[in-house]
Amino acid sequence: TAERATVRIERISPPVIAPVGDKTVKAGSLLAFTITGSDPDGPTTLEFRVEPLLPGAHFVPLGDVSMDGELNIADSLFIAQYLVGSRVLDYKQLAVGDISENGQIGIEDAMFISQSLVGSRPPFNKYRFVWQPTAEQIGVQTVGFVVSDGRLSAQEKISITVTANDSP
Repeated sequence: TAERATVRIERISPPVIAPVGDKTVKAGSLLAFTITGSDPDGPTTLEFRVEPLLPGAHFVPLGDVSMDGELNIADSLFIAQYLVGSRVLDYKQLAVGDISENGQIGIEDAMFISQSLVGSRPPFNKYRFVWQPTAEQIGVQTVGFVVSDGRLSAQEKISITVTANDSP
């Protein structure tokens, strides 16, 4: 007797990193940019990391104003307090809190975090790299960004050129 079997082949694709490209910054100036990842296999929360994390740099989820490495209700609260004038945010927190990436922090940024935390939005796979290099860091720094879905990963290496700040 012949037996019949059905085999299902599932194609698994690695995550994708949106191109970042090389960066240039003057010593003492703020460099902030977003790393965006996606998974062609469908919406899932991705893992992000930077290799190496340069001295003085921060790499946190976009919106992580508390700078603790994860989005939580404190981030939404910090933004709301900032908007009503009862909290001051430093330059790093301001760079991270601009979720809509429109150059300012608004109530939509606080609401976005709240909606993400209760699951009414798909995974928000964006991290922000924030760095203010010092004069001792002038030169070219190579940094790699890795995005993983737990099975496969993607990586982009970039060069960050730190130049002298010519102003007195």
